[in-house]
Amino acid sequence: MRVKDIICLYSGERRTSADEGNEFICKVEEGSENLFIDGRDKPYYSGRWANHSDDPNARLVVPLGGVISCHDNKKCAILVECIKPIGGSEEIFVHYGHGWGL
Repeated sequence: MRVKDIICLYSGERRTSADEGNEFICKVEEGSENLFIDGRDKPYYSGRWANHSDDPNARLVVPLGGVISCHDNKKCAILVECIKPIGGSEEIFVHYGHGWGL
């Protein structure tokens, strides 16, 4: 993959709060509001396998038009974008955000 390539979507159920015990939740700040993408549903899971690194090769991106709405606004998605060249056998890493894992 090359820099700026879209790797996949991080998608799932649109939530207004994080679920306790759900390890596949992604918090998205959209303007002054937060929403959460619940990536645990298997048909929508490709982006959830990106692991954390302090030296990531990808990033999560909210498109210019905002979070992508899918399936009658019950599901939504953001992009996983390549920020460093990634070889075919390399793992995808993103930075989960400050305070993650504390």
